[in-house]
Amino acid sequence: MELDPHRRAMDVVTHVMTNLIPEEQRFLAPKQKLVKRAVNRHRAKNRPEEPTDLDF
Repeated sequence: MELDPHRRAMDVVTHVMTNLIPEEQRFLAPKQKLVKRAVNRHRAKNRPEEPTDLDF
């Protein structure tokens, strides 16, 4: 999976859950909606600040 900052968080979570976690251990994985929230929060914290003027 390539690094795509514009990819939907749920697509990232689904890809990781289905490809990296063995099928017999998926019931141990956290709920996808909770992981999606964590991904979105991580993105929000690492997002660049909004410009205050037009000289950026």
